[in-house]
Amino acid sequence: MKLKNTTRSNVKASNKPNILSSEQAQGHYQRWIQDLFTTYRNKEPAERYSSLDEYLKQNATFITATFHQWGIASKKRNMELRGSDSSLELDAFHKLYRDVARGTLGNHWDKKGKAIRWPLAVVAIDHPEAKYAKTTTSAMTNLHWHAVMICRSHDRLAFMKALEDIRLNSDFYFKTLVDTLDFRGWDPSKDASYITKAHVKALDVATPGTDDLCIYPNPSATGRLGWGYRNKHLRSSQGVAKLIAGLKRDQHTACRYAWLHGSEY
Repeated sequence: MKLKNTTRSNVKASNKPNILSSEQAQGHYQRWIQDLFTTYRNKEPAERYSSLDEYLKQNATFITATFHQWGIASKKRNMELRGSDSSLELDAFHKLYRDVARGTLGNHWDKKGKAIRWPLAVVAIDHPEAKYAKTTTSAMTNLHWHAVMICRSHDRLAFMKALEDIRLNSDFYFKTLVDTLDFRGWDPSKDASYITKAHVKALDVATPGTDDLCIYPNPSATGRLGWGYRNKHLRSSQGVAKLIAGLKRDQHTACRYAWLHGSEY
């Protein structure tokens, strides 16, 4: 299992038997993510720190999001997604990342010239059954995610304000079906294992919803994020919506007339 030099946004857990124990695999993930943090810190153009932990204590935030279980289940059914499909939950993080980056860096945050200031983030899905490495046939409840986001030193105040704005933004909760957002400062005792624990267990036993580990950002050649929302939602303008509503009313009127007076054809 080679992880260190990967440049992919999404790391997929393999369903093939893992030759490493969970403890050994967690060690590999720990070193790999620590290398990501170190590389990000080494590009820090502002303050210098005596250690990586000191840097993370100043600039990193753990984030946990849980979701309205009935609402998210209903939305998945309507979109013909399985309950173990984590794409809606990960889309919620994608929105959070974009909103926080915009709040921190301004409306044109995604331009190439600001790439050096994009926050670094790692996010992975978790659920209560994952700790027991249950298989895909097991029941699954409370699909949620854990993440860590790291900002640049000179963006710290704006970054924290953006996080607080997200916490108070009811529109974010409505669109994503997140019901709780928990922000906590960097805790060295948790390190990367706090994020990747369920993902690593899925290497031994295929566990639903835990095979995605996302790394932000992964810029494309244009300087923008390398991938977008996993689910596309059809939208129409207000004018088109009115036109569709009018056509439906006309259809209903025609059907009622035919029922009362018979068809003219």
